[in-house]
Amino acid sequence: MRLKYAGCVAAISLSLFSQGVFAGNNPIVYKNTRGSSLTLLFGSDNTVTGTFITAVASKECQEAIGTTRPVVGYTAKNAIALSVNYPECGSVVSFAGNIEKNKKTIDMTAIIARQSTEIAKEGPGARMISHEMFARV
Repeated sequence: MRLKYAGCVAAISLSLFSQGVFAGNNPIVYKNTRGSSLTLLFGSDNTVTGTFITAVASKECQEAIGTTRPVVGYTAKNAIALSVNYPECGSVVSFAGNIEKNKKTIDMTAIIARQSTEIAKEGPGARMISHEMFARV
């Protein structure tokens, strides 16, 4: 009986903790001009979690299109930084920019870094930079 009680207390504590960290927050869905979708949950501890579904990809990794990938990141006032991993493509995407106070628009620079076998030879050829504007749906 005590084990059941302890299990219930632990489950309720975890539930209350997660509600405290993300209190009052519902996921917010954004889309960019290319049709990619970004769903974010803003934590009270300046963390950001969510998912990213890209509508575009390099010709070497078309399987990334439409795939839901986890997002992790942070905010500091209106600055925001997010990361998405594409292990099947050997690449990561990092977004950095600013979010409006009302969270309606996020203006970011994206840096896509792909796997490189000869860094010195490929140099910045293993990276791509783009501008992304996400609007709340």
